Amino acid sequence: MLVALIGQPNSGKSALLARLTGARVVTSNYPGTTVEVLRGTIRDRAGDITVLDTPGTYSLAASSKEQEVARDVIVTVRPALIVNVVDATNLARHLALTLELLTYRIPMVLALNSCDLLHSRGISVDTGALSGVLGVPVFLTSALTGEGVEELKGAIVGARRGRQAGAATGGEQASEQVPGPACREVSGSGGSLRDGAPGRPTGWKGYWPRDAVDLRPYQEEAERIAQRVVSRAGGTVTGDRMRRRAPRARGPWARAPGAGPLGERIERLLDVPALSIPVLILVLVVAWKTITKAIPLAEAAVRVALGPVSEGLTGFLRAFLPPGRISEVLAEAVPEGIVLPLATVLPAIIVAYTFIALLEDSGLLGRYAALGDALTGLLRLPGQALIPFVLAFGCRVPAILSARILPSDRSRWMTSIIVGTVIPCTATVSLGLAVLARFGGSPVAAGAAIAVSIAVIARLLGSASGVVRDPLVLELPPLRFPIVRNVLLKTGMRLTGFFDHVLPLVVAMNVVLRLLVSADGLPGPGNGFSHVSGLAARVIEGGLGIPPAAFGAVLLTMFQRYLAPLFLLQLQLTGRQATIAVTMVALGLPCLPSSVALWREMGPGTVVLSFLISAAISTGWGVILNLVLP
Repeated sequence: MLVALIGQPNSGKSALLARLTGARVVTSNYPGTTVEVLRGTIRDRAGDITVLDTPGTYSLAASSKEQEVARDVIVTVRPALIVNVVDATNLARHLALTLELLTYRIPMVLALNSCDLLHSRGISVDTGALSGVLGVPVFLTSALTGEGVEELKGAIVGARRGRQAGAATGGEQASEQVPGPACREVSGSGGSLRDGAPGRPTGWKGYWPRDAVDLRPYQEEAERIAQRVVSRAGGTVTGDRMRRRAPRARGPWARAPGAGPLGERIERLLDVPALSIPVLILVLVVAWKTITKAIPLAEAAVRVALGPVSEGLTGFLRAFLPPGRISEVLAEAVPEGIVLPLATVLPAIIVAYTFIALLEDSGLLGRYAALGDALTGLLRLPGQALIPFVLAFGCRVPAILSARILPSDRSRWMTSIIVGTVIPCTATVSLGLAVLARFGGSPVAAGAAIAVSIAVIARLLGSASGVVRDPLVLELPPLRFPIVRNVLLKTGMRLTGFFDHVLPLVVAMNVVLRLLVSADGLPGPGNGFSHVSGLAARVIEGGLGIPPAAFGAVLLTMFQRYLAPLFLLQLQLTGRQATIAVTMVALGLPCLPSSVALWREMGPGTVVLSFLISAAISTGWGVILNLVLP
């Protein structure tokens, strides 16, 4: 049996999926797209139940790849049951999608999520009246506390057993529910969903464009329903948290300023840019400092833990393989190729994913996107791009993977290329500063080159794409203290995709490269950087102003970025040469792990483009700095 969780963004579908399935969740790309769908399993004596968490959508009128996935799950896959997840604190807006779903005549239950916030705000929902109006079962749930989840799971299991009983008696496999009076009223007002999409002509089976859809009847009826079933001590109220880089959008139940619990008052204060900007910047700085300190500690811990594994594997290979040069190469390269990505990439991934989960669970992620929109707008990117940019200074791999939070393919593509080409990671920055400090280089010149490169590349990519940046329309979730269980679940679900799709490729390619370097098949620090022809040496020294050995360090960035500045520290450089070399390293070729992540997320064409951009930028700045530096 297949069950689909469908709801608007920030309704809590993913957290509810984890509660329903006990975190037995995997990620997979929906066929024909790069949009990931979470799949979980509910175990039952009569057989497993597969639960799909579809991308959040405000309407079934497909206008983006995410919304097309949600619509196609209903129209093409035809789940046996729809669980419509609704944010109970924003009932009026969320019920509009509910009314659309009802017209597909697929069995459905309604999960009023975030009921813990209802209780804390003194709001009550008449679930019996709502069920009667819509004609579907209604459950109050909280993915945060687990309230009502077992009752919802029981309804899902009961629906499957009802299907089996119907099939055994020769009846329908699943009974279609009769839409309640609200849905019939909307259908009579000209806003009905005929054959699977709002406003479609009867019999139409293809895609129906968004501008042919009139969703106003659904929204108007949803507001009328909410007014009837929601109440608060002292009056009827709603909290609509829709933002569009403008003051708070207030629904028909908007509350007077200053009213409500302390948490809501703090939320309103942080939603004022003059107050929230310094607070969020402070949080971001503290988080970045924590990440940069945590990653080396985590790397050291992983290296210590994997040390015996590496030694054991080396000993096994030497004992198992016949003596000779090839055996020695394999014995050294294979363990190093396995341990190195685990020790350098995995800790950064865990720290970065934990950081994202904390931002999500606290409600700060959306606020960063809203505040960062003005800054990233200069780069023709939405505010959500600020998060991958910040993460990239820790490690490019999680930054590229986190670009999935962006709203469109174009913005994900642009952000991934910028992250993969012109934003240096923590290892490059810290070791690069050490190189500049040792040889008396200029960090100002290197930093200015990086900042200019980010702006120029973003503008060029934006112009090349030919698409005008979409305005930011974003719902801000309520602020709350992160729950440890939620943070661990979200981090674990994201790590599942990393372990399944990225880490095996990183390990395999790293082993191959280590074998090539050990066998002198590729240049390494001790096998050829200093031995270049006279013509090549004159071109490097004359055009870039650095010795050939320093240029070899730039090429090392293709394997592991931290190796390049370490190699520079072994050379004798002037301050001028150090400035040029560190700048070229910081803007050098994408490293192997980030290239694998970029290949996985965006395809081989984007990887090739990133290499070309990096080569042009790095070489270009070498020439420019060689001309302008005294």
